[in-house]
Amino acid sequence: MSAAATGLHQVNALPPPPPGPPPGPPPGGPPPKPRKAAKKKPKWASKLDMYAKVPADMLEGTMSGSYLSIICVSVLWALIFLETQSFWYSSTIKNLSLDLNKDPRVRVNFNITMMDLKCDHLTVDVVSFLGTNQNVTQHIIKQSVTADGVRKRYAGRNAQQHDVVLKDDTVVETIDELHENGEDAISLDDTTLKFARREYDFLFVDFFASWCSHCQALAPTWEVLAEVMNSAARTSVDSEIEGREHEYSKEDYDAAVKLALPAMVAKVDCVVHKDLCMDQMIRGYPTLRLFVHDKLTLNYEGPRTVLEMTNWLATKEEEHKNDNAQIKLDDAHDIARDRLGGDSRDEMNSPPERPTTDCDGAAAIAVPGLIQAENYCHEFGVQLEDTGDTGGGQNLAYLDPGDYAEYKIDVASSGHHTFKARVASAQGSGQMTASVDGTVMATFDVPNTGGWQTYVTLSASVSLRAGTHRLRLDFSGSYVNVNWVSFDVASGPAPVVSTTSRSASKSKEEEEWVQKMQRYRNRQRAEWHDEEHPGCQISGFLMVDRVPGNFHLQAQSPMHDFAAHMTNVSHEVHHLSFGSPAIKNEVKFGHTLAPPRFLAGLSPMDGNVYVTKNEHEAYHHYLKVISTDVGSAGSRRTLKTPEQRRAYRILQSSQLSFYHTDQVPEAKFSYDLSPIAVAYAPEPRQWYDYVTSVFAIVGGVFTVFGMVEGMISTVTSSSGGRRRR
Repeated sequence: MSAAATGLHQVNALPPPPPGPPPGPPPGGPPPKPRKAAKKKPKWASKLDMYAKVPADMLEGTMSGSYLSIICVSVLWALIFLETQSFWYSSTIKNLSLDLNKDPRVRVNFNITMMDLKCDHLTVDVVSFLGTNQNVTQHIIKQSVTADGVRKRYAGRNAQQHDVVLKDDTVVETIDELHENGEDAISLDDTTLKFARREYDFLFVDFFASWCSHCQALAPTWEVLAEVMNSAARTSVDSEIEGREHEYSKEDYDAAVKLALPAMVAKVDCVVHKDLCMDQMIRGYPTLRLFVHDKLTLNYEGPRTVLEMTNWLATKEEEHKNDNAQIKLDDAHDIARDRLGGDSRDEMNSPPERPTTDCDGAAAIAVPGLIQAENYCHEFGVQLEDTGDTGGGQNLAYLDPGDYAEYKIDVASSGHHTFKARVASAQGSGQMTASVDGTVMATFDVPNTGGWQTYVTLSASVSLRAGTHRLRLDFSGSYVNVNWVSFDVASGPAPVVSTTSRSASKSKEEEEWVQKMQRYRNRQRAEWHDEEHPGCQISGFLMVDRVPGNFHLQAQSPMHDFAAHMTNVSHEVHHLSFGSPAIKNEVKFGHTLAPPRFLAGLSPMDGNVYVTKNEHEAYHHYLKVISTDVGSAGSRRTLKTPEQRRAYRILQSSQLSFYHTDQVPEAKFSYDLSPIAVAYAPEPRQWYDYVTSVFAIVGGVFTVFGMVEGMISTVTSSSGGRRRR
């Protein structure tokens, strides 16, 4: 051992110097402060330390750990970013609850094309489980559709029963009496119709069916029209050969009458000549068709009186006249006016002035007592016919929705009365409401009594005050006939028949004005003709009760009975939806919380075509309607009220239905509102949910990557140990 090493060992072996007093302060300074003894940590605190430190010299970094750390931090920030984005953009939830909507009605929007049905025969009827049955004309537009698919505006409305004159009441003879001296209206078949069209410039044909009630009522009028035409022809010939009658034989005279005939009046029985009527596209009976110069065909839809028809023929002749043609039908109209009475053409073409009269000036009907239905002082849409009920007289007939009749009554004493109504209906589902001075006192649902002249008596208990009042009868639903109404004292004697006449309740001037106005109003109705392809596009909206019901498109006319085998209700649904049309655009442009697929459910039938290929069949559609609150989205929040946010989703199914041979098919849409409502709303989220999610992300990411790193280290260590061995 070297001396250097020995010296070092010796130095290290020296004992430490003995402890001495601490160095004192510098001379003249303050005395030093005593040191505080260090506090000892309690043992329980060390045991609860969840963040115990590992000395830095015991940590060892690895390359795999560095890579995993970079990936871990990247994943951690990506998840925190997505969670933050989800917190600021809340999600939507769908809630189910009972539908608490208190609106009494819901809107139905539709746009449908009937491919083979004329606009003036197309009607929309609404039926609900509340018993309401109405023919709808308000808020509806009709557009005729040609064979080329070109739409034309239909300038008109649905014809109501009180607008139509079905026969000429001035013709009092029966058809048998008119046929005693021969038939003037010539019967035609397929061959003779062709001959007649070539022979006569104007051929007026009645296509009828022997079972049709309207045809039977028209038959005497049609025969008289033919007689008028023949009389006009004979008058014309007589004036031409006056003083030279001996120069002509009977055959020459008949030939001259034939040449002078203003218009040939003929008829075709569609029961016997079914193929001919099908070729002519005759769908309803009677169809009155004018053939002009064997080319143009026009259908007559006006009042069925001799004067109105001759006036219409003269007008059409003016439009298509040849030399001296107008004189013929003008003369025929004058002959008809001389025979049957009535106004001249100028008077018929001018609207009359209404005289001033009212129920205030009418005689009051005594109550208690019986009130004949025809003794009204004011009415709208009411027609009269001879009644088949006991006692005779007349009854109110063809009463459809919106019609009413008013009566002035004088109640003898206040108290309880029994109100009775004598009614009849062959359809049922009609309704009559009786009110006194505007207060409803009784409502009767008129059943199917088995016929239009099979009457039943309905009654109700009412309370009346003494004095003069106005009784009003309003009608809704299907057609109803009324013969009389009465008021009986609850415990008094039988009612006394009132002797008040109709002439006392309505002046002669008023009667004349009603008749003239009805003729003028009917003849002003616009006409529409498209024999090649009589289609009709109908659009608008309905306000229906919020109960199960249906609306149907059907062929209906108060002037015709339709042939079921000729009625085709094939249709295309351009649009059908419920509720406000504006909600569709709100959903489309993302102003609601509804999902994108929700838009298709608002009108699932749009663009669907339903074609019937066989007779006596039609498509029926069943719609389950679900009320939905679509919420409001975006910064504007324009949909603030529940009404603005309400949409109706439709679950739809369709099936082909078959009809009996005597039933006219119809396109029916049945709807049912679901009692369960759906609501879309934003899902609320609190700030502590977000913080909890962030902590879970941080802890979960570090834990998972720590497990991965541990597995990698274990695998690496095991592989290295095997290589060293």
